[in-house]
Amino acid sequence: MVSFRYLVVTIVSIFLALGLGILVGTTVLDAGLVKNLRTNTRNAERKATSLQRQMTDLNGFLSLAVPRLVDGRLAHRDVVLVTDDNTDGPAVGEARDFLSAANATIVAELHVSNRMSPDNSASSLLGQVLSSAGTPSTGSPTADAARDVADRLAHGPPSVDLKTGKPQGKDLLGSLLSSGFLDFPHASPPNPQDVGGPGQMVVAVAGGASDPAVPFGDFMVPLVEQLVRDGMPVAAAEPLDTARPFVGILRSDPNVSSGRDLVTVDDLSSGNSSGGVALVLGLKELLRFGQGGDYGVKGAPSIIPKSP
Repeated sequence: MVSFRYLVVTIVSIFLALGLGILVGTTVLDAGLVKNLRTNTRNAERKATSLQRQMTDLNGFLSLAVPRLVDGRLAHRDVVLVTDDNTDGPAVGEARDFLSAANATIVAELHVSNRMSPDNSASSLLGQVLSSAGTPSTGSPTADAARDVADRLAHGPPSVDLKTGKPQGKDLLGSLLSSGFLDFPHASPPNPQDVGGPGQMVVAVAGGASDPAVPFGDFMVPLVEQLVRDGMPVAAAEPLDTARPFVGILRSDPNVSSGRDLVTVDDLSSGNSSGGVALVLGLKELLRFGQGGDYGVKGAPSIIPKSP
């Protein structure tokens, strides 16, 4: 399989060779060097054409193979998809589409609002919301909220009084939703009582052309760290092109072990579907064997799991 990085290096070499060719036109150089430069340029052009043909063939193969690779792999599994306001739309769309193609049920798509950011004027209100829910303060309301949301997703909503049908105690998730720190973005939002709990999984997708709505170190990273500590199946993914790394932070985070407890994918919305395939198959391996892994093209050991 031709890697994205190899394709980029080859294209860069073509432009470098062409630039040197222009320089030759204005500078007196050895005739042998000129001949070598022209030969190298032609060879680079042939390689680029060959690589482009291979990428076209690869994409054609993936369009046929992808349905067989992911169909039913996550059947009867419930997923909470967590993003923020500035997450790349195509990356979220690819995650959503592949989870659905794997027959997983996305019980909620939970957006983190920029109101959650430590430098937002609503930070003091966030502290009050957490305090009313009985959360002890560690000095950072945003990080406290991240860890508490992770606990809420892992353990589920408060139990319901059988007589009244109402939750016993405050639901932190409901409080953060009603105060605008979190959001269900679609027209038919789910009942918070159905979101989270044993048997569900979390997929956190973050990154894109813009800075995140909330710095990753303040919310998304503590969220994933706590989910891993709570033993909830979790995957973290980012688009191929992102202004700020999300997956890279987690891969070097001593508080998580992506090789064992976490699935990471670094190339969603790359145009060849490999990120979506890796997300589904990585979660499948995590569920079956308790084995996570790192997938993609940014230093990961493989693009997709080797034994789908």
